[in-house]
Amino acid sequence: MHAILELKSAIDCERLSTNCGPLSTEYFSENSPLEINQVPIDDKFIRNYFDLTVPYIKSGDLLFILVAKKHQYPLITEDKKQYKAAKKAGVATYNIKEYLDSQF
Repeated sequence: MHAILELKSAIDCERLSTNCGPLSTEYFSENSPLEINQVPIDDKFIRNYFDLTVPYIKSGDLLFILVAKKHQYPLITEDKKQYKAAKKAGVATYNIKEYLDSQF
């Protein structure tokens, strides 16, 4: 659920940007096609994802790095500190442009 708050924050940031075009909220509604796989941050999460090799970073950003590393998922982020920490942790990390360039 932390990811939903991150999406909201990213949308708000874009809305405040002078470069932002119109953003639709239709993708973030009860009828949204966006699939959400909830991962509770509980004792089981700590046992499965805790990894002391990941460099220090604030806990909100750490969650995404831990999940990406455990499952060998790519991490796409515009957060420079998260990007740097994820790279140090051995996670395949991209900013949006890098990821799109790698796909096309």
